[in-house]
Amino acid sequence: MAEHALQLNPRSGPAVHARAHAEHGHGTGPACTAFIDTWLAAGPHAVQRRHLQWHAALQSIAAGDFADARRRADTELHHGDVGMRPATNWRLLLAGQAPARTAELDHIHRLLAEPGGWAEVFHTFQLALGLAAASDTDALHTLARRAAGDARPDYAEVLAPVALALAHITTGSARAAVDLLTALGDPSERIGGVRVEREIIQDTLARVLMDAGRPSGRPTCSTTAPRRAVITPTKTSCSPRVRPRPPAPGERFTEVSSGAVTHRRRRV
Repeated sequence: MAEHALQLNPRSGPAVHARAHAEHGHGTGPACTAFIDTWLAAGPHAVQRRHLQWHAALQSIAAGDFADARRRADTELHHGDVGMRPATNWRLLLAGQAPARTAELDHIHRLLAEPGGWAEVFHTFQLALGLAAASDTDALHTLARRAAGDARPDYAEVLAPVALALAHITTGSARAAVDLLTALGDPSERIGGVRVEREIIQDTLARVLMDAGRPSGRPTCSTTAPRRAVITPTKTSCSPRVRPRPPAPGERFTEVSSGAVTHRRRRV
């Protein structure tokens, strides 16, 4: 459908955006970023420019070109962006990479102190990602407590445990985060947004499952000291696929598929 629309109007912003979503699902990587760059070069002031650059950054992360993802975030996404920038940075951190410039914490704190910061669950979730990318553990705990006491079920039942899991991750408590996210199940649609925006929850679970299963018990997902994670892109999705460590002699694993990632849980 997107291709047909582009044939009728090659400068259609909604059509190129729809194609970016389709290519995210197919994990086309460099082919998608090249298409976006070419389309934007013909109209650099397109209304969709920043959002398309975000799509390109996600493709770059999936393809392992982390420097390109950081470049796009730093040069194309507004410094006050509290949606796409935190989402990009959190994905970089999940991959064990240094983030781009983080969103301004004071700005996030101000938004959370205002009614608008809690008007829609997906917006509040994005603010939580901004806090996580900046390792603001105390603010995440505060957000989780407030969400847990909110009368709206999506806040109390979904956002609260997700925010608390993010708080645990910022302190290296991968096992606690695993417990929260696995108990949550998969009600990700209740967090709002579209699939490409929601799947970051499952990607986070994949990361902490791997960290919690390490023999030393020492997490590698830390927003204060990012490390290079053993993560490779899939061929069918922009979500990273965790490549598990080789099993120790006599050790057995059970594979658990969740969304675009497959987790291997150690069996006793």
